[in-house]
Amino acid sequence: PYDAGAKMDELERTTKRLKSTVDDHHTSLSAEIQKLEDEEKRIRDKLQNLEEKKQHYANEYGIPNVKDDDVIEINAGGKIIAARRCTLCQLKGTRLEALFCGRWEQKLQRDNNGRILLDINSDLFQVIVDWLNLLSISPEDDPPQPPSVDEEHKYTLNHLKALFTGRRHSSFPGSPAKILPVVDRFGDDVNKAINERWTSLQELEA
Repeated sequence: PYDAGAKMDELERTTKRLKSTVDDHHTSLSAEIQKLEDEEKRIRDKLQNLEEKKQHYANEYGIPNVKDDDVIEINAGGKIIAARRCTLCQLKGTRLEALFCGRWEQKLQRDNNGRILLDINSDLFQVIVDWLNLLSISPEDDPPQPPSVDEEHKYTLNHLKALFTGRRHSSFPGSPAKILPVVDRFGDDVNKAINERWTSLQELEA
């Protein structure tokens, strides 16, 4: 026989399970959003601190009237290499950018002719500068492959990459990107929005 009471009890249990599932979903989504907001605050605080330090050192050691089109002459291991400041500084946040942006101009070692002196392999530094020139004229969505040399000089070139970028393999455009967390436990639109925000945070910190 039809038992209306039992059906009502089952409906109530089903409603409670649905409410519990929805509550868990909201809790999980709120936690994910909080992680994003915490990461964004960390990055913004870090960037603000870096900007304050850069301004301090620029005032103390830099030179006035720095221009992107300034031609910088570098004595690299006895070979004179010339390049525009904007070419050398286009990889933002790297040692290359810090070295040639003008903030440390008064602290750089120089040769007898006033050129910036770098005690490094001149041919490999030329490879990096040539690649930077190519990068400066390439579309953003189609950067050149990272600079490379024959097997004999690969270790030294990787060492220079580490010296100038802080990483051996990943700071040059065209290299593998940092692996980001991938969220896939919500609806498609929500997953997409969260993952796009993670990507934006990575780009902000890069």
